[in-house]
Amino acid sequence: MNLDIGISEILIPLFIGLFEIFAMTQVGFKLINVDISKKRAVIIALIGAPILVLVRSLDIFHALHSLIFVIAITLITYLIFNFKPYVSFDRVKPL
Repeated sequence: MNLDIGISEILIPLFIGLFEIFAMTQVGFKLINVDISKKRAVIIALIGAPILVLVRSLDIFHALHSLIFVIAITLITYLIFNFKPYVSFDRVKPL
């Protein structure tokens, strides 16, 4: 494990992760017809960005990165905002 990393190698992924998680949160909630405030999406992004950097630094298959991250964001949303993901499937409208 290389501990000789610069500050930019941490801050740049965090900065990009903030916007990525914010966009994913907004789109994800729109897909299940739930309105989420921008303040809550920012809070989820602030908590999720360090998790995103840590998960991406793991030496595992790329599909597992996504799976672990989706589960982590779902747990964050459930624990902080008491949003029950299993109830949201009733809100999806067929095409």
